[in-house]
Amino acid sequence: MKYSKLLIVITLVVIILITLVTMTLYPGPPRKEESHRLEPPGLPDILEWVTALPRQINVKVLAPNGTPLPIGAKAPRDYTCDGQGVKPLIKWNTIKGAKAYTVIVYDPDAPSPPFYHLIAYNIRGASLDNSMEFLPNTAGQPGWYPICPPPGHGKHRYIVVVIAQDTTINRQNTLKELVENLEKHAIAYGWHMLVYSR
Repeated sequence: MKYSKLLIVITLVVIILITLVTMTLYPGPPRKEESHRLEPPGLPDILEWVTALPRQINVKVLAPNGTPLPIGAKAPRDYTCDGQGVKPLIKWNTIKGAKAYTVIVYDPDAPSPPFYHLIAYNIRGASLDNSMEFLPNTAGQPGWYPICPPPGHGKHRYIVVVIAQDTTINRQNTLKELVENLEKHAIAYGWHMLVYSR
């Protein structure tokens, strides 16, 4: 009788241990909020207000051959300093009421983050092929600065944020000035992300 009870207890303990190990090793699919992240990763403090906007812009980053790249895809070599370093093909859907768009590309994993690769505003259309105005990137150059993480620094994320403007904005001299004006006229946003390491 004592042997039967002991066997039952041992069996129950084994079942519990197997269940705990299984749950640890195979926790199941990611939670919805993790697999469908709403906010851009590593968003700079100066842009935190963007997440209060409706996320209505579907941002697409295309490979040089026109193939859409999924969020988290490796950046094509042509967009980096290991290749031609050309500006990415970025497109988005138009938003009702938008008169222009702002595109900001930043690296939150840079040694001194964020590193801004592109700050373009007053874009008249739904791609970087249209007319626009620039602010200098972190390297001090107007326009696009190629993706170029330090060798051996691990995988860097390159976040593309597109913001819809309800009007064009007067010429700005700094990112702070641009953001102060943009915050008054932003009506929607969207984002995309590529990764790259060297």
